[in-house]
Amino acid sequence: MWLSSIDIAESWISARVGSTVILPCEWRNVSVQIPHVQWSTVSETVFERKGVELYEGEGYMGRVDVPQDKLLNGNCSLVLKNVRLTDAGTYESYLSVRRVERSRSTKWVLVQRVKLSVDETPEETLQDISATRGE
Repeated sequence: MWLSSIDIAESWISARVGSTVILPCEWRNVSVQIPHVQWSTVSETVFERKGVELYEGEGYMGRVDVPQDKLLNGNCSLVLKNVRLTDAGTYESYLSVRRVERSRSTKWVLVQRVKLSVDETPEETLQDISATRGE
């Protein structure tokens, strides 16, 4: 895999166990007919989408998506549902682009790096605490 990067943005996001979080990603000025995006951690591929084809990594099945309609408009943000403590870590998104016009060879371009921290207080517990306090 040939890697490159384009104005890498780095973000820090915090989420609670059980919540849904969106890891931001946006690509511009890249000519792509069918966007092919991949999100990964240091140790594994979390999610990959090329058109209607998609791959969900082990432990992420049914919890991750980059909606196709948004991807076509340059939004490659990863939606991660039912956040777990084990989801904490650094995520990177890559876009597959052709090296030169009319070339068959492609390269993976690093678009976004997101550091996710996870608070182990479940979202429901916080709502329960607020309700008992009358907030």
